[in-house]
Amino acid sequence: MKQAILACASLVLLAAFVVSGCGSSRRLESISVTPSSAANVKAATQVTFTAAAQFDMSPMTANPASVSWRAAGPAIDPAGMNSYSLTDQPFMFTCPAPGMFTVTAYAPTNPNAAADGSVPSQVYQDLVTSHSMSAEGGFVAATAQVTCVP
Repeated sequence: MKQAILACASLVLLAAFVVSGCGSSRRLESISVTPSSAANVKAATQVTFTAAAQFDMSPMTANPASVSWRAAGPAIDPAGMNSYSLTDQPFMFTCPAPGMFTVTAYAPTNPNAAADGSVPSQVYQDLVTSHSMSAEGGFVAATAQVTCVP
């Protein structure tokens, strides 16, 4: 009888552990940036970008998402930064000059990661600098394009 009670108690504790989310491995799967593009933006004009996140477990989305933001284009060089600093605030991009610019939102796939940290050099290169990947090395990224005009 004592073994049956002990077994039932163990099952109840295990169920509570699973339901509470302890031990879960929820992961960030993707990020989306809104707007995805902005064209014919006059120099010195500001465009506001927001990020939403999609996860593999409930809750499935976060809007706004906690991401790190970088801009790249003529006269803006994101190379060598290799870091992140998460914020759920929108990114305000001001067109500095005519040209094509890329705004990138990126974050660790682990939603419990530190709010600030470093990104492996190759991962940063692929996700933020060259935009050749959307997920790599424990990070995900999404981009938006801005065309600035005189």
